[in-house]
Amino acid sequence: MTMLAPLLLTICFSLTGCMTAFVINMIAGFPGARFDSILLMFLRVIGANIGVYISVLPIISLFCCSADNFLGGVALAFVYGYFGTSEEK
Repeated sequence: MTMLAPLLLTICFSLTGCMTAFVINMIAGFPGARFDSILLMFLRVIGANIGVYISVLPIISLFCCSADNFLGGVALAFVYGYFGTSEEK
């Protein structure tokens, strides 16, 4: 139950980022802002962020129990999540 709160925060932050991008897109008047492309963007961003949440969840769960290694676990989860979101083309 305690891991449900970070998941909900992940979804809220994803929606906030998508809404911010949508508003900036509308204000700037960039072409290609159709409903289907915006909905697809929302789904992709939320899905990617939930994937990162799931991938760093074991690291957070392992390191949260010990006070001495907590900061190391946070750093490891950050680095792992950062490199996990980068794509190679």
